Amino acid sequence: MFKKFIIAASAAMILLAAAVFTQSVAAADGEVDESSSLSYSNLTFAQVVTGIESDDYSGYSLTLNYAISDNIFILLGRTELESKNDIKLLGGDLDKQDADSTLVGMGFHKAIIEGLDFVSTVGFQATERAIDGEIDDADGFAVSAGVRYKATRGFELSAEFVHNIIEEETLSEFKLGIRFFPKQASYLSFGLFLGTSL
Repeated sequence: MFKKFIIAASAAMILLAAAVFTQSVAAADGEVDESSSLSYSNLTFAQVVTGIESDDYSGYSLTLNYAISDNIFILLGRTELESKNDIKLLGGDLDKQDADSTLVGMGFHKAIIEGLDFVSTVGFQATERAIDGEIDDADGFAVSAGVRYKATRGFELSAEFVHNIIEEETLSEFKLGIRFFPKQASYLSFGLFLGTSL
């Protein structure tokens, strides 16, 4: 059911983007409202709920973005998750499993229309999983592509596909995000990210 919700939400996001694009083209007047531009220099604290393979995880993420040019930004992120249900670990014991990761990378963004951006990132990723009391470390890369939409001055939606290559394993994910920016604080946001592996 959770995966169906994510698929439906992604379809809705695509339709929303198409609708906004169509409206913008139809009503284009050459004016650009600077106040509606998206921020790429900010700190985001978010609640994360996601599915990894057949297991559900929840936790939080802390992400720092910093724009170094009009279209390029650097990013540093930390995510710490714990399985919602007990998982059969090494040795046959049932317990909750931690799944943490640190990401360092760069991103590119380009406006599709005012308030709607295409965003792509690539970065080095270090992961940690606590299995049966032992830490399993693995390194790799993560590549993403998606859109960010500024619905209002302080409210933003996002949708992205992420492909992770961790040593000899690969994992593709879809993520849907909601972010809230406190009034007059484009450098700080709070969010909720929902995801599932594909």
